[in-house]
Amino acid sequence: MAKEEALQLAQSVESLLHPEHLAALALDESQAASDAASVEQSLERLVEANDSIYYAYILKQKNGSIVVMADSSAADSLTSNPTKSSCEETAEINQVPFETGQSLLTEPISLPCGTWIRALVPVKNPENGDIIAT
Repeated sequence: MAKEEALQLAQSVESLLHPEHLAALALDESQAASDAASVEQSLERLVEANDSIYYAYILKQKNGSIVVMADSSAADSLTSNPTKSSCEETAEINQVPFETGQSLLTEPISLPCGTWIRALVPVKNPENGDIIAT
């Protein structure tokens, strides 16, 4: 039941994101500063409001790699862990939603920065259905 609730929470967060902001962020580097600030504020508030969310981030594919385009590292929370450019980018499991288009909840993954259970939800471009972020 906890697994189902965790995945449902991640899917709910995805439904509240504005895909047009994420599309601009994913595709147009010149938009990155203003759109990233807006998205990051939302992720920070999410972490501050929900004790069960340790860290929130949005990933994009860039030149065959997965990179963090926005995260909650500035959140004022005892549970927030600012690891924007360290462990999340290296985990192969992050590729799965981009490849399959499916949401998933991982088993615990141990990395140098800690042990994580990830709820990964693809974000689709509303215009063409392409996956623009996770």
